[in-house]
This record gives sequence, C-alpha cells and structure tokens, in this order.
Amino acid sequence: MSVKEMLHKEIDKLPDNLTADVFNYVLFLENQLEKIDFTRQTQIMSEAVFSKIWDNEEDAIFFHLVIYSLLKKDLQSSSVRYNTIPCHQILL
Repeated sequence: MSVKEMLHKEIDKLPDNLTADVFNYVLFLENQLEKIDFTRQTQIMSEAVFSKIWDNEEDAIFFHLVIYSLLKKDLQSSSVRYNTIPCHQILL
C-alpha cells in the first residue's frame, strides 16, 4: 500500500471538521513548496547577473584575505578555548 493510499484511508476515518484541517495543511505544504521553488528560481536568475559583478580578481583577493583572517582568528580562539597545546610545543 502506498503512502497516498494509507493517507487516504486515514483521512476517510476522520470527521469532517478534521478533514478541513488536513486540507488546510495540504494547502500550507503546497504554499511552502511554491515559496522554496520561487526562491530557488530567483537565485538562479540572480547568479548570472551578479556573477558579472562579483567574479573579478580584486574580489577574489579580498575574499581570500577575509577567509584567511577568519580562519586564523578561529584557530587562535579555539586553542585558548580548549586549552590545546600548539604542535610545535609538543615536538620539544
């Protein structure tokens, strides 16, 4: 028995006031799917436009500097937070 068939069987058992709630929930789920699809379609359309602006060497250099500084900061804070010993001290 498929999930749809099982769901149909269960819905048939419900009183009318609850089937209305099930129907409203189904509409809600469909609305959520439409929102997700709309958001994804908007992202796809925007990528082509924004790639002309964002894909350049200056932004790539800036991006790498930002990522490097964030990683460096995270590594420094994690060694303090977890009381870890730096690798060069272990070898001594």
